[in-house]
Amino acid sequence: MDKHQQKEKILIAMSGGVDSSVAGLILKNEGYQVQGAILRIRDDEMTPEDITNGKLPQSIWYSRETARRLRIGFSIIDARKDYQEKVLEPLLAGFASGIQKDPWILCNQQVKRPLLLQLADQLDCTHVATGHYAIVRYDPVSERYLLRKGRDAGLDQSFMLYYLSQKELARLMTPLGDYTKEEIRQIARDAKLKNAAAPDSIALDSLPEGDHITRVENLLKNIYGETAVQAYREKTADRQRSDILSVGDVNFVSLSGLSGKRIPVSVKVRYLSAEQKGTATITEDGILQVQLEKPIDMIPGQSIVLYQEDLVVAGGVLLGPDRIKV
Repeated sequence: MDKHQQKEKILIAMSGGVDSSVAGLILKNEGYQVQGAILRIRDDEMTPEDITNGKLPQSIWYSRETARRLRIGFSIIDARKDYQEKVLEPLLAGFASGIQKDPWILCNQQVKRPLLLQLADQLDCTHVATGHYAIVRYDPVSERYLLRKGRDAGLDQSFMLYYLSQKELARLMTPLGDYTKEEIRQIARDAKLKNAAAPDSIALDSLPEGDHITRVENLLKNIYGETAVQAYREKTADRQRSDILSVGDVNFVSLSGLSGKRIPVSVKVRYLSAEQKGTATITEDGILQVQLEKPIDMIPGQSIVLYQEDLVVAGGVLLGPDRIKV
């Protein structure tokens, strides 16, 4: 390609971390016209005085500095109201009722996805790129976009993208899928990015069970009070274990469906949790049912993703024992 010939325009979803920063750098080096954007969703690390004085959260500051370093455009989307109404409030209300959805996935579904696609259209960007460690490829045989695990097995994030439709996968670019984390950090160091050594974010749903419960209880207490904490503890104590899971809000990704077949799968119920072997089928009443080799805690609302080797077959949310939709 002629060095003066630029490819199409890409919107890179930035987070302040090293991954999305390097994703933007890789795309620019490949000749794409890159536009950066970050959503302002929470101001936890800021004091009221900081907000009054117009100070930016650290994540936005890092993203803006990276955009300057890369010499790309940069936009800030104020999504604080959307996050409060569409993520935080239903999330915490669900926790108090025993429904435990993944905060990151809920935020991506309800806030980041629609706002970033809207901005991409406004800026005439053909694709939205992210810093996820996952691989998206078009398969001419099945005529579908396939979602695969990233090369870095210890940091695969295909789990976080199971809900995307074929139309959305067609517009998604994941430049980091073929890299390891250390390779990405080295690229950042070589480019002298300010966040090259920044620590990784920790998803609430990836915490060990004890730490996870403590974090949830603190969130509930701070917003809803001690009564909500007590309700959450009661629901947690009543959890049942089962090796048969019913899944709702199912999105078939790399397959168009199961057509009544029972297929072998590897099952992941929480991000970074170990996969379990099982089989999956569609029941007569249209529910995706998964049979595991070993029973697990039944926690309605948790995301569940089915794999065949590195391929994402489908994903959805775990229904309660009585198959009540959450």
